[in-house]
Amino acid sequence: MTESRAYGPGDIVRWQSDGFRGSLTMAAGKANALRPELVTALSEALNDLEAMPPDLVVLTGEDRFFSAGLDLVTLHALERTAFESFCQELDALFLRLYELPTITVAAVNGHAVAGGAVLMLCCDRRIASAGPAKIGLNETQLGLPFPGACLDVLESVLAPSTFASVVLTGRMLSVDEAQGLGLIDEVVPPEALAEAIDRFADPLRSGGPTGRRAIKRSLRSRWRRRCQGGWAERNAEFVDLWFSGAACAERAAVVARLKK
Repeated sequence: MTESRAYGPGDIVRWQSDGFRGSLTMAAGKANALRPELVTALSEALNDLEAMPPDLVVLTGEDRFFSAGLDLVTLHALERTAFESFCQELDALFLRLYELPTITVAAVNGHAVAGGAVLMLCCDRRIASAGPAKIGLNETQLGLPFPGACLDVLESVLAPSTFASVVLTGRMLSVDEAQGLGLIDEVVPPEALAEAIDRFADPLRSGGPTGRRAIKRSLRSRWRRRCQGGWAERNAEFVDLWFSGAACAERAAVVARLKK
């Protein structure tokens, strides 16, 4: 029996599950950019997942984007207090996805940029469609650091050499380059993406999920203990830089181009 749910205004997050496997689809416009409504909808979906988790959760985007990262047009217009609240909720979303005991797969159907790439990297496995999509963590090119726990999540997922060459430079990658650097685990033709997820899911059907969830909880608990913390301070630094004169001017120019 298939279960379907929708979250957020205009059903911008859609959930479908057969009990064993569930798919969480972002359908928030062509870029699936991270704005308050989308982050809240994803958080509400995770509330339900934590209460009744399937064995496998697949996160994907609709159309040509997995997610383009922060919705600069929407966020540029927010007052400081509203933006601070958004940053806190976004940080909590990343943490909850990364620490979700259920096995997670990012079905990277298109571009995954900045916060969209972080969302992808919070998943346990990342399978991408071959094609022209770009993958990258380009925050530094906008003059911004990473907020909250993002840096610790990225450091735990990426090799040190990858961390330096991708995170510090902010360069954009093809899906093949992203696979070579460990951001993506597998690249398949677009028409084979569902089949690749099925192949990954098949071994999970043996036995129950209890052991896997216990192992993942243990791994994430160890990760928490190794982290230096300071996530609230990083969020505050991110907000300060976001509202600095130079960042505002640069962002305003980007927003003007996007609006065209």
